[in-house]
Amino acid sequence: MSHRRKQRVDVVYLDAVLDIPPELWEIIAASLPRESLAALCLVCRQFCSIISPILYRDLSNPPLNIVQSSQLLETLSKGQTRCCPTPSLLIRKLAFRESRSANQNSKVAIEVLRGLPRGAELRAIHWDSMPGLDDLGRILRDRNHLPNFNELVVKCNGKDVNNFNFIQTRGLQTLELDLRCSIFDIYDDYEIGRKICYKLTEALQILPFSSPLLHTFRFRLALPHCEEFPHEAYSDLVATINESMQFPALKTLELSVNLRDDESFNEFDLYSGNSPSTDFGNFLVANPTLVDLTLSASQTKCPKDVPFLPQLRFFKGTFEFAAALLADPADVEKLDLTFIGSIWADFPILRTPPLPGHPSLTHLRVLAFDLDGKPLKLSGSLASSTFARLASSFRNLMHLDICISGRFKEYQKDLMLLTRLQSLRIQEFRTTPYKLTCNSAQLETIFPPNEYTEAFKQILPYLAELQSIEICILADFREEEYGDMHHEDDLFEPPEMKIDYFFTWTRPLVQEFFVRVNAVSLRK
Repeated sequence: MSHRRKQRVDVVYLDAVLDIPPELWEIIAASLPRESLAALCLVCRQFCSIISPILYRDLSNPPLNIVQSSQLLETLSKGQTRCCPTPSLLIRKLAFRESRSANQNSKVAIEVLRGLPRGAELRAIHWDSMPGLDDLGRILRDRNHLPNFNELVVKCNGKDVNNFNFIQTRGLQTLELDLRCSIFDIYDDYEIGRKICYKLTEALQILPFSSPLLHTFRFRLALPHCEEFPHEAYSDLVATINESMQFPALKTLELSVNLRDDESFNEFDLYSGNSPSTDFGNFLVANPTLVDLTLSASQTKCPKDVPFLPQLRFFKGTFEFAAALLADPADVEKLDLTFIGSIWADFPILRTPPLPGHPSLTHLRVLAFDLDGKPLKLSGSLASSTFARLASSFRNLMHLDICISGRFKEYQKDLMLLTRLQSLRIQEFRTTPYKLTCNSAQLETIFPPNEYTEAFKQILPYLAELQSIEICILADFREEEYGDMHHEDDLFEPPEMKIDYFFTWTRPLVQEFFVRVNAVSLRK
């Protein structure tokens, strides 16, 4: 083919590509990583004009890594580029992350936001562990500058914040605040805990008036419980949340308070009732429109009459709180149970009293984590007797993800009761005297899949709708001298490895199982 003819073919091909409707470009872009979209922008000006709005529209999902965040700031600070229009005019969701030059990056980020033209399309900012929140608050409070802004996600250290004026941004629909303070911060400034609580209290008091249509509120607070703990200021903060915060449109709520610090925390205080009171029961009652609730506050008790239970679809919190919720026979469609226990608390086992039947519940997850979010091992697992009570209450489950304390065969009989089950995920903790690697062949030798397939053959005839089974093994290497006994030091560590077995089979008669293995090391 001659060079001139090849050029004509390329032009025809390019014209055909450029004629693709925008709706198809959206579908194509959804399946491409961000790097591929950036590469397409470099093909030609026409591609740049088509792909740039898709590339820059949402820079928070997936989150930018540290390098990408720095490169984005560099691009935005240059202003005009060969792409038209400029990227700063295309962004609707913007994310900034901490890097080694966090102070410099925050200054650039603030200048970028100040340089946006009035009426810009920016609707969301994710500010991750960077200084400059005081300046950010001043920018966001000017609604004429960013009239479409309605989502703010902030992760910060309390020592970097002089005030929380950014919370008072008018017209917020989504607010997420992840605020942490370490014991080392308190050693540097004994008053920091008190200042954080008081200033946060002042800002939250105004939130219902500045953002009355807030529908998503996620509040995570990590404040170490030590001798300098600001009891009075913290009590005022809890009281403000309970008494002053009511939102008629609130659908999604997360309240997570962690008063633990490895250097200072007294585990006895938490379970003896000596820890600061963190009961958000009144706040829950005051917001009856909740659909999605995540609750991690050790002393919050379930109210007797939960107004939002009939429309509640997702719950993540303590096993005890969930059991109290389900004591009410109201219909619940989806439920996400996460038990938050502790390896120091006498190895609690998940137990639940007999519950009324909930025929409308179709999704159930029961997982176990400690206060740090690490998977619990032998502690906090679900006994077969408890599972039997759950299965009898939730006969119409379609999707089940659950941790167990024994072996799979101990749960076979009760699994057969769940005749509508479509997907099943079982998590169990195992120990082995063999050194663990990510080698699939070795793992299948140590934990033979046929132990499970033999059990599957007995339950599958009763579960006609079951489409997939996943076995998640949390595995630890344990020297033979310790056997299966608890090794005291090892209990403070996460499992050594997470091994997922994915089973598929042929229907209607189960003749052969196929297994796919995926292993991930959980210890560095």
